[in-house]
Amino acid sequence: MPVWTKDDKVWIEVPAELMNHTFFFSASLANGLGERFFWPGLMSTGQLVSLRKVGNNVQLVAHNLKVRAPEGTPLSTALHESYSDSLLASTPAASAPHPQRKSILVDAYALLGGDLTGTQTRLEGSYRLPYTLDRANSSITSTRSSSSSTSISVRSHFAIPKLPSPPVMTGPIPPNPAALPSPPTVVPDPRSLFLTYTYTLAALPKTPMKPRVADPRVGYFVDSFLDLGKDDGKDRRTHLIHRWRLEKKDPAAVVSEPKEPIRVVMDRNIPLKWRDAVKAGILEWNKAFERAGFRNAISVEQQADDAAWTTLEGTRVLAVRWFAQEGPGATAVGPSQADPRTGEILRGAAIIPDGWARLSRNRVNDTQPRLQGMESSSHPSAHLHEDAAHCEYAEHAVEQAAMGLELLSARGLIDPNGPDAERYISDSLKDVTMHEVGHALGLRHNFKASTGVTAAQLRDPNFTKQRGVSNSVMDYNGLNLALEGEPQTDILMTTLGAYDYWAIEYGYREFAADQETAALEEIAGRSEKDRNLAYGTDEDVMGFDPMVNQRDLGEDPLVYAQRQIKLAKELWSRTLARPLDPSDDLTLYRRNLQRVFGSLSSERSSETALSARPWSWSRPFSTIRLFTRISNLSKPIASNRSLITITISMSAALDVVPMVSKSHCQNSR
Repeated sequence: MPVWTKDDKVWIEVPAELMNHTFFFSASLANGLGERFFWPGLMSTGQLVSLRKVGNNVQLVAHNLKVRAPEGTPLSTALHESYSDSLLASTPAASAPHPQRKSILVDAYALLGGDLTGTQTRLEGSYRLPYTLDRANSSITSTRSSSSSTSISVRSHFAIPKLPSPPVMTGPIPPNPAALPSPPTVVPDPRSLFLTYTYTLAALPKTPMKPRVADPRVGYFVDSFLDLGKDDGKDRRTHLIHRWRLEKKDPAAVVSEPKEPIRVVMDRNIPLKWRDAVKAGILEWNKAFERAGFRNAISVEQQADDAAWTTLEGTRVLAVRWFAQEGPGATAVGPSQADPRTGEILRGAAIIPDGWARLSRNRVNDTQPRLQGMESSSHPSAHLHEDAAHCEYAEHAVEQAAMGLELLSARGLIDPNGPDAERYISDSLKDVTMHEVGHALGLRHNFKASTGVTAAQLRDPNFTKQRGVSNSVMDYNGLNLALEGEPQTDILMTTLGAYDYWAIEYGYREFAADQETAALEEIAGRSEKDRNLAYGTDEDVMGFDPMVNQRDLGEDPLVYAQRQIKLAKELWSRTLARPLDPSDDLTLYRRNLQRVFGSLSSERSSETALSARPWSWSRPFSTIRLFTRISNLSKPIASNRSLITITISMSAALDVVPMVSKSHCQNSR
């Protein structure tokens, strides 16, 4: 749709034939806050909408696709009478119909300047402050229109008149900290902040992609709906996987290039130094697509520095972006938006935090450990980035990677300011890029993938080089650090695993229509015989399966936890014995102390979760072996410049595993 501008006014010209026409509508955060999950590049759930003229008003209406029935049937009529659409925005028409074209003008800001994404609720949930949209100080910042889409960016101002006073203690019980106001720390005045959203109205594919039904044995994001047209006595709820449209140029060929590859654009905001590592992580997925029958399924291009467009506009693009983040750790995400009719992904992103490239330079306030009871504020329950299930891959991985780099440095195997450290960071960037691009290709987490690899395989350099340290990059894989005296193999997951190849085959391999159901059943059924294809996702982490865990490696998570405890003790011992270089400062000790505490806390949390599951006492000897305390960690630290004493009390609160009752011990005999 054409866009017209004059002075500070912007109008969308809506052709008569596009009124009541169905569009794909998306919202992406273009400028964020640097904290609390307001990251630039996050996306809303894709919606189907239409522009409807009611009297003199033009309405933007979102279609209800949660329940469906065959069109043109009495059941379809009953459905439309039973369920409601949603009004997203409404504004009076800004002109009479054009004399020749019959199109009308719509004030773009009046239509799109409201709180279409529910940001006021998100802000209140994040900061416990009632921010409201200030439309008088909001404006359109850019527009872009093409033959297939129209994108408009709106800079919205949110404000509160005043900050509340601190609560007054009126009794012995303090108020719940989670319910208290927590103003933003990253803006000059927490009473005022700006967020920019890019809204896109795009034409839907002329021919809907053939959908593919999900299988619970393979982890894909899905569009779910109730199909009232099903009358076979089975569950009427239908789940269609999210996937990009790939069609072979040569349908008869076993392996063919696609008619149109998945277009991946590396944003200009990615630092030059790390572009090769990021690109390698993207292209690694081509190996899986080739096995599924597509050569060069992914094409990568670099956005020019002077490009007049942003990677948040249009459709049929997967944008890989960089962003800056406040606070400890780092959080990478891989959102996507799909056509809810078919599951076809129309937009995707992999968003990489700048903190990932600073493992060897993190200051002490950048490395606060995630101790139990000290977790960061919960992510807002908004509809931005619902599908990625709040992926926190990098948030935890960056802490492990930093500890690994520190230990390798303490062993004298890596100069933290040398080329080996740069390679380590590049490998970790490739790892996190593969993970987030995997999300943008439709894949969910697989927290069971690492259990298919044996301890012997993790110590085999040929195996880890060819197969990786896990069966999937979609796991939250731990570091494969050797214990002191062991040979060091690959530390990070720098290639795809067996599960990744298999999952892409299920989602993307082409089949003849009369063969697809049986072929997909055969692919999914392989997981019942091959442990390398085991799958468990977010909902399973605290379930009944003891092998579904985060940040572990190998077939026995308890053995991995023991190894991590030994590595933490080694790091602290080496830190105590390390003379302070004149060019360094005393935060070195505190930084490593925090990493030791963070590691021990993480393992303690893992053991708590494992011990709480019903299966825990079916393996008593593996569990009892861990009933030990970390000791000998309380020592003074001295340097030739000053004396600093850090006392660490390893009391029951910092035991590696939870205490066990007598009844538990009796049951474990």
